[in-house]
Amino acid sequence: MKADSGTLVLFQYAGLIIAMATLEDTVFFEQPLDNIYTGGYQFDPRSIIVFDPITREEVRRIWQNFKQFNQSKQYLDPRRFDLLHTLTVR
Repeated sequence: MKADSGTLVLFQYAGLIIAMATLEDTVFFEQPLDNIYTGGYQFDPRSIIVFDPITREEVRRIWQNFKQFNQSKQYLDPRRFDLLHTLTVR
């Protein structure tokens, strides 16, 4: 994932958004960990929010251009994140 510090990252599991956090930094290791992992992400621990799962349909009500859940980065208009927040406090 290539993203700038301050990017809000949504976490998904089984086709549902379950959490979000603000990216602080991307770290690259000098040597791969377990011969697999070449780096990792650091998140602001105060920004981590875990919530009841949010479906693709709910996300599309906020961002009509939302494609689907997958591994790729998607741009979602940050002016609408307040609407996402309303779904996290049901």
